[in-house]
Amino acid sequence: SYNGDCGGEPEYNTASPLSGEATTLSAQSITSTGGGGLWSQTATWSSGFIPSINDNVTIASGSPVTIDTAAFAGSLVVNDNLTYQATTARTLTVNGDVTVNSGATFATAATGTVTTHVLRVSGNLTNNGTPDSNTKTNTAGGRITFADSTNSAVIFANNGTTDIRTMTIDTGSSTARSVEMTGSGSITAAAG
Repeated sequence: SYNGDCGGEPEYNTASPLSGEATTLSAQSITSTGGGGLWSQTATWSSGFIPSINDNVTIASGSPVTIDTAAFAGSLVVNDNLTYQATTARTLTVNGDVTVNSGATFATAATGTVTTHVLRVSGNLTNNGTPDSNTKTNTAGGRITFADSTNSAVIFANNGTTDIRTMTIDTGSSTARSVEMTGSGSITAAAG
């Protein structure tokens, strides 16, 4: 950097390159706290920081969260309400499994007209509760994308219903990719 305000000759300071070993942060278990809040706010999370693609995230009972930013998790367990923001399309990328437990809801907002939210799952989607990506009589919703090089499953328990506006199976370079649906629940899909 240049420091020319000291009078006399200009002084140039240089920094040496960084050296040493680089480390990758290990996965953390992160839980929503208190009354919940916005995904983008550090106060929403037990760790005090926003979850990353490596973190195992739990939406705690009594602690609902609104996805108001591009969001990431290594895995996701929903025990309360997890809802997409009503006004702007958002993507939640989960590098593993998503589980929606009994009494919990993972849904697009019941207000607004955004139809382009995305849940991108690289593992299984287990429905014991209410995943709903097609709210407000098909005028708000999103897409569930299964995105991995291996096969995924939509697993139903307790006769859950998974309401889907759009589902995409990202096969990558494989034409043999599939999504298996097991259990006693059902899927409803948007018309059109």
